[in-house]
Amino acid sequence: MKKIVSLSLPIALALSMLVASPAYAFSSGSSSLSSGLENPATKPGSRQNPLPIGSTIKDGDWKVRVNSVNLDANAEVAAGNMFNPPAPEGYSYVLVNVTVQYNGKNPQGDTPLWLTFDYVTADGISFDDYNVGAVIPNELDKFSTLYEGATVTGNVGFRVPVADIDQGTLAISANLFSDNVFVSVK
Repeated sequence: MKKIVSLSLPIALALSMLVASPAYAFSSGSSSLSSGLENPATKPGSRQNPLPIGSTIKDGDWKVRVNSVNLDANAEVAAGNMFNPPAPEGYSYVLVNVTVQYNGKNPQGDTPLWLTFDYVTADGISFDDYNVGAVIPNELDKFSTLYEGATVTGNVGFRVPVADIDQGTLAISANLFSDNVFVSVK
């Protein structure tokens, strides 16, 4: 029993350090910042201090760049598929154009399936990209296998309340166990 406990403690400590410390970096322009000991609420990439559009988030084998945000994409979504319903009263479709790059060394490649994108309102309510209720034009392909250095670009869509729409943020996680990194929508 003593041997099991002595082996379990180091494993538990290592896992808690891995989960508790975010392992991401971002770059915007020529500067590059990494997570450190700064206040988590005010560090770049937090909800209170989101990264600007155009920033690249690097997390493990993945890089994600937010290229543009269209906060009034109703016409574009309507034109994308004749069966797309209009956004409900008080809501708008939002399209976020992103580029995803795989930088891993796996000879079998990997898919960006575990990337998550949420629009977070100023009030803190999240809207994910799975419950849009419409076919997204030029949707980001999360199912194709990418090999080292390969990129895919496409749109991620949301249906969100129009009240204070420009005050929200994007919450992006590059893999299943990553913390969210927040990006401004304006």
